[in-house]
Amino acid sequence: MSSRMMLRLLLPGMGLAVRHFSGHSDGTNVLPRQLYLRWFRRNWVLSLGFLVLVVALIGFSYLLISLRQIGNLPPMVVDGEQPLTMVTDGDPVEVYRFGVVPQFDSRQLTSVWLPLLKQVEIRAGCRLEYKGTKDIPTFELGFEEGDFDFAYMNPYHSSVAWEKQKYTPLLRDHSRQLYGIIVVRKDSEIEDVEDLHGETLAFPAPNALGASLLMRVELRNDHQLDFTPLYAETHDSVYLSVISGKCVAGCGVMSTFNQQEDRVKDQLRVIYTTRKLAPHPVVSHPRVPAEVVARVQRAFYEVSQAPCWEHLLAHVPMNTPGPATRKDYEELEKLGLEEFYVRPR
Repeated sequence: MSSRMMLRLLLPGMGLAVRHFSGHSDGTNVLPRQLYLRWFRRNWVLSLGFLVLVVALIGFSYLLISLRQIGNLPPMVVDGEQPLTMVTDGDPVEVYRFGVVPQFDSRQLTSVWLPLLKQVEIRAGCRLEYKGTKDIPTFELGFEEGDFDFAYMNPYHSSVAWEKQKYTPLLRDHSRQLYGIIVVRKDSEIEDVEDLHGETLAFPAPNALGASLLMRVELRNDHQLDFTPLYAETHDSVYLSVISGKCVAGCGVMSTFNQQEDRVKDQLRVIYTTRKLAPHPVVSHPRVPAEVVARVQRAFYEVSQAPCWEHLLAHVPMNTPGPATRKDYEELEKLGLEEFYVRPR
């Protein structure tokens, strides 16, 4: 209903009200201007309420028209992309399970990966089901048994996953490299890695690559350091263990340290870094059709190029997704990491 038609319906009723309250009921359709003014002066509260009602009805009519037009719009297009078709619950598509190494607590992981996988599956035209695990050993057992169709894992995990199930790397971040760090409290007297001889060091898990496997290899082989490991389960817990004084030092990777809140980072300082390696890949199981793998790979690229969604990848972190191959991680097989790798039970 248009605003003009609405006023056309309301004004005759307004005229009847004026005739009623003014005492004039001669049946004429048009009243003198003075009569309208006199009525509005005597009944200003009623007049104000009437005007509010008219404005509300006009606004409501425009809202209905707008909603009807929105319902006819095509799917949203972002930065020149082709219109996207949302995968809905009724679509007969296969579900692929997506595992993620639990570097952070479960709430942080789900807040990043659930919206990211939703954007990927929209573009890939398949369903990706996020499969969380309570800790890194449970995640390791999962990929060794082939529980995941796709997974985001550390580089050494990808080598073990290839050995056990023939998982193949398909993409990784091309904007950075992975390396481990040792942090101490800012007010600590420890200045060098040799000062940690005989101390208890916090690690996220035995098989975290940069923070644990590579770190333990370098501390033992390159620095002949004796220490007692304490496994805190997540990178977040490592940094908090150092701040609380539970351990004099903790081992993480630079990317997880940079994602900590300022109140955490401001209490710590880095005293050691490991060699640098290609970062975590997304891998796929050989049972996933090659055409689906290609669509998922392309979908990650598209998400990274959409300004309104690129922040999701930044929190993985995977700022610049690019192709990954087995060759990217061949160096790991020469470092003797298998001596320190703990098989999941």
